[in-house]
Amino acid sequence: MVGKPVVVLAVVYQHSPFCFVTRDPTINNPASLLDRTVMMADEQGVPELMAMMAREGLPRDRIHFVTDWHPEQLRTGQIDAVAAYTTDQFEVIWPGLRLGTLRPAEYGVDFYGDALFTSEAEIAEHPDTVRKFRAASLRGWEYAFAHPDELIDHILTLPGVAERGVTRAFLDHEVAEMRKLILPDLVDVGHVNPARFQRMAEIYNELGLHTGPYTLDGFFYDDVQGAARWPRWLAAALGALMLLFALAAAWAWQLRRAVRVRTRELARENDRRRIAEADLQASHAELEHRVLARTTELDHALAQMEAFSYSVSHDLRAPLRAIDGLLRIIDEDYGATLSTDARPLLTRVQGAARQMGQLIDDLLELSRMGRQPLTRAPIDMRAMIAAVYADLAPQREGRTIELVVGELPPCQADPVLLRQVLVNLLSNAIKFTRKRADARIEVTAESTATELIYRVADNGAGFEMEYASKLFNVFERMHPASQFEGTGVGLAIVKNVVTRHGGRVGATAALDAGATIWFALPRPAHGD
Repeated sequence: MVGKPVVVLAVVYQHSPFCFVTRDPTINNPASLLDRTVMMADEQGVPELMAMMAREGLPRDRIHFVTDWHPEQLRTGQIDAVAAYTTDQFEVIWPGLRLGTLRPAEYGVDFYGDALFTSEAEIAEHPDTVRKFRAASLRGWEYAFAHPDELIDHILTLPGVAERGVTRAFLDHEVAEMRKLILPDLVDVGHVNPARFQRMAEIYNELGLHTGPYTLDGFFYDDVQGAARWPRWLAAALGALMLLFALAAAWAWQLRRAVRVRTRELARENDRRRIAEADLQASHAELEHRVLARTTELDHALAQMEAFSYSVSHDLRAPLRAIDGLLRIIDEDYGATLSTDARPLLTRVQGAARQMGQLIDDLLELSRMGRQPLTRAPIDMRAMIAAVYADLAPQREGRTIELVVGELPPCQADPVLLRQVLVNLLSNAIKFTRKRADARIEVTAESTATELIYRVADNGAGFEMEYASKLFNVFERMHPASQFEGTGVGLAIVKNVVTRHGGRVGATAALDAGATIWFALPRPAHGD
């Protein structure tokens, strides 16, 4: 519609329903889309995707697009992600798959969706028709949200609906998702915020999807509907006055346009200079850092690490405690007055604060494990397993778990560090068997000529082996946080400790069939 005098009458979706659906749990942020294949129908949603990548400072040319619409290729692995709406019933489109979503709206790119448009000519020639069309459309949406069951009953009787696999549960899900996007309980259906459209236009310009000057004057129905209803005699009476001010108005418009263009040019120039200065400062900082790294003694490096640990422990924990305390006050003092939409948001913020605190603790533990000197001693593995499992009793409260401990040969290791390894492995096994009524954890061992191999197996959620190579990396998770809590640091600590002992780690698993995490330590030399 570039260059055509269209007018937006109303906006139905206040938030964008656009998202990416993937079966790969490692695709959980914009950077993970780099060098991946994404399927999109006729480039729908490309501006939002490009804006999200630009906002994150990521190259936009490293995403491979496929526009032939064959969503079943997500199951076969021919594509890594597919564009969709959050209102879609993914279980119907891709039955049997565990899917995750990535939304540009979560990264500050939230375009309007499903707007009503007409033309300036239609408003001028048929103002009453446009007004009635807009009012009827919005009343229809309001009625639908007030009587969802009635609308669902009617839809289920329409020809072809049942044949497509659409069920009442599907439509209930769609109503719930639409309510989150349209927000009928917070704003009037059809609400339009001109600033949102202005920002969308700026993003289109920044991405090169539209070039040259533009104006949103007359784009909004509220700006032109009054003019469309004026009586002809009033228009004639004002004609003379408009004629007197025509030259002045034209000059003012040209001046405003020139100012806007020049302002954008100055802003872009300012951005270029700021980026150049930042790059120069970064280069200087990097050079100074390298010189300092080459000339600093080992004890100074250790002191820096201690200072970092102190900063994380105190400087980051203090504001987190304050945030958590304030959220608790809001919950206790104003919780009863919060709307049904605000209550889940408060709960999510509280959960995020707690997760951040746990992440800080885990990072500190990872740092401490890497710096703590090794003090090897003989270790009775069966006794240590029993002690650790007893300490994890609060995690097992209310559950029945069968623990089987086989013959475990003793080993030579640092007792404190090895205990942390067993804590992480057993707590993971307890966590990922949470959904099993017949939960079972088995600890076994195998002795070779050069190694002692210990295994912790469970019959829990498991994972797909194609992602096993990432399992022991920091922040890598095989399951969404909504299913199993955690920070993705525990197994990184296991690898760090075992590697420092000269050992190695590994895993075998199958999705929904449990996992086995093993670690191997060198056999103690005779006489140790």
